[in-house]
Amino acid sequence: MPHTKSLILTLCAITEGDRVLLLKRNKEPYLSYWGMPGGKMHFGESVAESAIREAREETGLEFRHIKTCGVATETITGAGGEAEAHFVMFIVNLEPTGGTLTESSEGALKWFNFEDLAVSKIIPSDLEMLNRYYLDGEEISSRHFDVRRSGDSFSVAGIRKS
Repeated sequence: MPHTKSLILTLCAITEGDRVLLLKRNKEPYLSYWGMPGGKMHFGESVAESAIREAREETGLEFRHIKTCGVATETITGAGGEAEAHFVMFIVNLEPTGGTLTESSEGALKWFNFEDLAVSKIIPSDLEMLNRYYLDGEEISSRHFDVRRSGDSFSVAGIRKS
């Protein structure tokens, strides 16, 4: 198996009423796609601490941890089928409590109504997670997403829960 990177991440479902705050990514993977703010968990952080830190860094807002919704794994495969990256992601629901919405170097920010998500250019696995964990309220231990990439197009396959 070729060398791939594995990362532990927190993804933030930042919600306010019927809206979710998304970030338009400035880097790969998923350049120019909208997705949940988040990033790498630092050594010694709890899931909630990591999510709040990452969300604050990327949005300028302060947050309250509502709940950790679930855990997902995602494998990014290249056009030739080779694994490029593997992510373990904690999906965390946060509520803004103050601050001023400020874009960071990570990308632009925009509030989306939940009914508009399906017609927007959103990271396929993020859309799946928002639908299943937040909107459907699924309480499952984990979900695996096999994200395949061919050029600039992405598809989500092999969704299974455990």
